[in-house]
Amino acid sequence: MKTDDRSRLALLGIIFVAFVLRIWKLGGIGLHHDPAHYAVRALGWFDFLVGVGQTTPIVWFGHIPWWANLSFHDHPPLAFLLQHLSFLFFGANTFAALLPHALADTAATFLLFFFVSKLWGRSEALLAAGLFAVSSFAIWSSRSGYLEGIEVLFIIVSFGSLSLFLFYEDKPKYLWWWGVATGLALLTKYTAAFLLPAAFLFLLLARPRVFKTGRFWFAVALILLLLLPVIIYNFQVYLTRGHFDAAITSLFGIKTEDFSVLQSRALSGDIFGNLIAVFNTLRSNISWPMFWTFILGGLALAIGGPRRKDLQGFVLLNLFFGILLFSLTGVADRFLPILIPFLAIPTAAALKIWANKLAAGRIWKYAFVVLVGAVFIGELAFAVNTNLLTRPKGEFYAKARFFDNGFEALDAFLRENAYGPLPKRRRITKLDETVLRHNVQNREVVLYDERIDWFQKIWYFDRYSNYYAVPVIPFQDVLAVLPNDQLTIFDFLKQNGALGVWVVIAQNANVVTDRGAGYDELMDTFMQDLRASGIAPIKEIRDYRGEVVFLIYHFK
Repeated sequence: MKTDDRSRLALLGIIFVAFVLRIWKLGGIGLHHDPAHYAVRALGWFDFLVGVGQTTPIVWFGHIPWWANLSFHDHPPLAFLLQHLSFLFFGANTFAALLPHALADTAATFLLFFFVSKLWGRSEALLAAGLFAVSSFAIWSSRSGYLEGIEVLFIIVSFGSLSLFLFYEDKPKYLWWWGVATGLALLTKYTAAFLLPAAFLFLLLARPRVFKTGRFWFAVALILLLLLPVIIYNFQVYLTRGHFDAAITSLFGIKTEDFSVLQSRALSGDIFGNLIAVFNTLRSNISWPMFWTFILGGLALAIGGPRRKDLQGFVLLNLFFGILLFSLTGVADRFLPILIPFLAIPTAAALKIWANKLAAGRIWKYAFVVLVGAVFIGELAFAVNTNLLTRPKGEFYAKARFFDNGFEALDAFLRENAYGPLPKRRRITKLDETVLRHNVQNREVVLYDERIDWFQKIWYFDRYSNYYAVPVIPFQDVLAVLPNDQLTIFDFLKQNGALGVWVVIAQNANVVTDRGAGYDELMDTFMQDLRASGIAPIKEIRDYRGEVVFLIYHFK
């Protein structure tokens, strides 16, 4: 078999592995944390979270101004738009919410190969793509639905396009691709901003003449053009509220009651502590063989290899500014997967250099191949154990792992038994009686335990009340309007025309996050009354360990 044929076959294998690792049982463990409220807002292009503490234009004005449709209060709009389109094609479900991230991450694997093959060579490109394909951290990011799973695609294209301009062919089209890709990366999440100082500093040092050319400033204009929705949005927010969107406002420590719950997210002065956090976060989310391979590969290239020193410098400059960004803004697991390409590229280049040096000694060469193969297999096993297995084996899995805590099974049961056929999804443009009040007349009502995880209840409960007017109501909301203590919740709902009442009670710490002594006491009393009356749940929902997490009751 010819070398080119072997390379194509290897690339197809890598892309296939990348796709399977990202698409296999996608959505099976449900939506957790921020991706849950990203999805519900993308579904109906409705930017609303809570009535206080982190408010949005519809709360400020009672309706959605025209400009508020251009972006979202906490992030730019591109990832939301891709999810919205996915919902239109595949329906309002968890798989559709995550599909754009899985496809973007698979495409990122191919584009990493494409750019590295142009800039270094096919061997380095296959190694870099392979490292990214099996990276557990990258897989987790895309399968979880965080914005970074889409952002990383445009980051790779931004870096690769400018690199092609600098080191491959001095053609304007590469600069323009860089402008488009950088604009799209920033339109996905502002953390892509590290690309700008890396690019401008390297151009200033290596190609200062480019700043005098129209083609460069046209590329900059493309970035601004793509960011125009966000620019208009922030301009209007500043005019009407005196601050910018939540991401910019919290980053620079601007105080406002509109985003009071985010005021602790200002730039951090603990740079050293954040750097340690970057190291520890990467270490806890990458298998130890791969982690130390990344470290050694980066160090080897930083010290200097025999080829493409300018290109090596540009890779490491991007990595430096990425780490610097998080040393200033703080670190969370979801932030760091965008650094994986800048760890994979120098590692791939270093591995090829070491392989060439060992080529003369056949035994050493074979030993090196076996060692590298073990690193890949180790990371693949780590990725499968972390992301694909319902219950991971042993302790060989990442800290950042979401478990199946029963919400998908709960959702499926309620869709089949409680909600009935859903009407056409409505578009909410103002806060009026049709949105603020629940219509229970001739409806099955679903009451849910408010201790349930706030993030997940937005996707698994609020989306039905917001978009389909299904009476899915927290216990407290009904208690607040009871006319007297003598009337039970069920009698009150029956008097208002409800056909039946479904009750969802949280039973496990894996699904309970918001606790209060008074509310715990209320729910305990309610459960005791049910037991005393001999009323048993009609359904138990269990988590990945087989433990009961939800009890479901039905009353006529």
